[in-house]
Amino acid sequence: MYQADSNNTTAVAREQKQTPKPLPASAFGRATTPASKVVQERPSYVIVAGQSATAYQFLNETTASMGGIDADGAAWTQGLDLQAISNSPIKLDIQPVAWKGGGDATGEVTFVYRGGL
Repeated sequence: MYQADSNNTTAVAREQKQTPKPLPASAFGRATTPASKVVQERPSYVIVAGQSATAYQFLNETTASMGGIDADGAAWTQGLDLQAISNSPIKLDIQPVAWKGGGDATGEVTFVYRGGL
């Protein structure tokens, strides 16, 4: 994870002195709140924080393209019923490609991606 020092002007010294390489953006985690029914890359896990819905469904397989919508052409799986759970938000250790449910409002479901090298 080191590179030659670009601030050193002599070729010999550059080969001998090293500085740390910067971390790529993919090394850091991120979270998104995708719109309902829009296909995303698989997250590390999902957080459901919606209050307007009682039931959420998740899509695990699709032939739709990334960013496309697969509303009815695939098998949606019932994933969570908030009527039976009093605490929100809820972390789900699942990796779906899309979600739908209740009010279908953006922000009800968060896809969390862990960083890695």
